Amino acid sequence: MNTRTEALRLLEQETLEARERFEAEARKRPELWSAYERWRRDAGESIRKLLGKDPDLSELWSAYIQLAARLESAVSLPNWPYRIGRDDPTPPSGRKSTA
Repeated sequence: MNTRTEALRLLEQETLEARERFEAEARKRPELWSAYERWRRDAGESIRKLLGKDPDLSELWSAYIQLAARLESAVSLPNWPYRIGRDDPTPPSGRKSTA
């Protein structure tokens, strides 16, 4: 995973798979599927009370939402997946900044 493009591709794939797992289960429950479709269309419709009745489905939803948020964040950060502060902050000149 040396490149940003590859890292984004992998995260996007993982997010898609999580969404597909959730949607496969949600389709089995018409009330939940309807709430999910409203949530996708309206971007804010709460389906939490329906998910609270089924811990397994709630776990699938949680995994999908977390990955979707990570993907959205990663796409907006030009240096992702590299993190500031991970490497030695000493510049190539060998002198540390005093600022």
